[in-house]
Amino acid sequence: MAWYAPQRVKMKDGCRATLRPAREEEAGELLTLVNEVAAEGIYIGTEKLLLGLDEERQFIRDALENPRKLLIVAEAGGKIVAISSIFAGSFGLKDRHVGTLGMLVAKPYRELGLGTTMMTYLLAWARAVGLEKVDLEVFSTNQRAINLYRKFGFIEEGRRRRAFRLLDRYADDVMMGLFLATPKGG
Repeated sequence: MAWYAPQRVKMKDGCRATLRPAREEEAGELLTLVNEVAAEGIYIGTEKLLLGLDEERQFIRDALENPRKLLIVAEAGGKIVAISSIFAGSFGLKDRHVGTLGMLVAKPYRELGLGTTMMTYLLAWARAVGLEKVDLEVFSTNQRAINLYRKFGFIEEGRRRRAFRLLDRYADDVMMGLFLATPKGG
């Protein structure tokens, strides 16, 4: 699979989306989408991403230039409607076998299969670059995401109880992991 070649996918509503790497010039659109999801108050751990355009452009550039990072978007109707990533370990040899996954989908595009499509793409990439494990964190209240991750074989590895207060209720920070390969040397 050519990781940087756009992939056209059909969503459950019959509309089409394109999966592709993010582009530097889309930094503002990515920030807007992240902040829209953040404003819902229940899906990601920030209320507002405080990066400026230059910082977001650099973030995208780093992902494009580093073969151990993948940052993709789903584009539908001429706009970015989902963002997902896997970034391999950053401590050199100690954690280079593990990638951290992140994903968010704009409200009108949830339940249309984009999460499944993006997970399939991300995990294929992770296997292709030799990652042995993928980790993620999710709020215990986000059952839709937990179900998606379980569908792909992720298991709960830990939980920080009442780690977040989302609107008027507490949520645990659920840490999940998926082994992609047999560990080398143990």
